[in-house]
Amino acid sequence: MNSLLLFFQGYKKPTATNNQNRTSPKTREIKESFEPPTLIVAALTQISFYILMFLGYLSQALFPPKIVKEKNRDGYPPLFDRFSAFYSRYVYRRVRDCWNYPICSVPGDEVVLKDRVTKDNGWTFEFTGSKTKCLNLASYNYLGFAEASGPCAEAAISSIYKYGISTGGTRQQYGTNELHDELERLMAEFLGVEDAITFGMGFATNALNIPTFLSPGCLVISDEKKPC
Repeated sequence: MNSLLLFFQGYKKPTATNNQNRTSPKTREIKESFEPPTLIVAALTQISFYILMFLGYLSQALFPPKIVKEKNRDGYPPLFDRFSAFYSRYVYRRVRDCWNYPICSVPGDEVVLKDRVTKDNGWTFEFTGSKTKCLNLASYNYLGFAEASGPCAEAAISSIYKYGISTGGTRQQYGTNELHDELERLMAEFLGVEDAITFGMGFATNALNIPTFLSPGCLVISDEKKPC
């Protein structure tokens, strides 16, 4: 469970008498792991961004390539709004080669990238046939679940044979098995409540499920370090 949420029905604001007996909470200083940029760095970054935007608008007006036109879209709304289309084509495209590299390995502690080149300033790419092994610092595989071998892979294979692959679906459509029920029983026992519901994703918990439980007068206490 990515986040722990507690719901209190019929919550009321504390009265003035209760506030008098309370001590004001101390402000906790949050220490970031990075240093703030200097004024010159921030200024140059903003100036460079606006120059890039200006060059993008100039390129769009003078040299609109045919590749950006949507085909077979008669009667349908555009896939992107005007600014999103402009930004992805004329701003992000210039630095696109720095990201979105296709990989040809599992995202473990190392990842193998497929080398590519562009001959039209990032509009299209061609594979060179060579590969580059890199250290993986940008993956959700921090627990090693995506490794091709090892205890995680072996446990995943055995669980597929035992429980099938329907757990990738929703809980209402074959996505619940005895492991979910056991987890929820243990969670309820640990919290000392009647029952508990677990969700496999913090965003789904916050965006989809909280509105189901809430009504006017409810208080939601959510932990500070939740992912979203």
